[in-house]
Amino acid sequence: MDSFTAKWEASQSKLEQQLAAVRSDCVQANDRLVQLSLDVQHIMIQFGSENTAHALKQCQMLTEIWYQQFPQVMNAGPHEDFREMVVRVQGNHCQEELERLFMIAWACWYRRNQWVFEEKQLESAEVINHALCLLMAYKATKHTNHNGIQRVTKWQLSPQGTTKLNVDGAIFHADGSAGVGLILRDWEGKVILAVSKKEAAVMEPLEIELIAILRGLQFCIPLGLQALTIETDSLILAQELSKPKLANAMFRNIVTDIKQLQTRIPICSIVHVNREANE
Repeated sequence: MDSFTAKWEASQSKLEQQLAAVRSDCVQANDRLVQLSLDVQHIMIQFGSENTAHALKQCQMLTEIWYQQFPQVMNAGPHEDFREMVVRVQGNHCQEELERLFMIAWACWYRRNQWVFEEKQLESAEVINHALCLLMAYKATKHTNHNGIQRVTKWQLSPQGTTKLNVDGAIFHADGSAGVGLILRDWEGKVILAVSKKEAAVMEPLEIELIAILRGLQFCIPLGLQALTIETDSLILAQELSKPKLANAMFRNIVTDIKQLQTRIPICSIVHVNREANE
């Protein structure tokens, strides 16, 4: 077993452990809230005493999201306890639905804790999207077949007559900002363009990676390029952007803008490379 395979399996095992921990935390949170009476006075809660059903399911700002994600369960009754909802979903014998339910429940609990302990008010939809992105990234890592994949550990030249754009995004939690980095090279490796740009703060790493691709296209289109390859180290984004139709509603506006800008360059592709090769 080579070192890459070992690292891959270790990473997959760690993700599985994290997902199991999320499930455990949600169940434990349910038990703790039954025993606690929490006095929470803020805009998210219209009354002083909070119980399990309200914290994880019945809050007005969460009800709409639960209806969107699990309409068949919510139709059973809005006052159903969270534990009963878990049992109902489990009865469908669908592992994917159960994983999604626990990730959304974790997001609800995370949002509540951000207000109670950090006094940060987060939009429900934003936090739910973040949780679903984590789940999507976990599945992409778990199910990607790495057998026979050649691991590229350094940047490679593009074919003659073409250009290559490497993009990356970063979130700086210390000062609440984000930024993107872009570098465009020709087929001989000569740098045509190098840009770093500060962006408004975003919460989700996938979003800043998408913004990096968008900014790259915006900078490259005025150059009149005929053939461009965009390299990103985000596998999930490369897969999503390669699909002819939008498969996911998250960040739909940015994805739509990227696809529209791609049509402005005669030959334009977005591919995944390992982080070591994205430089």
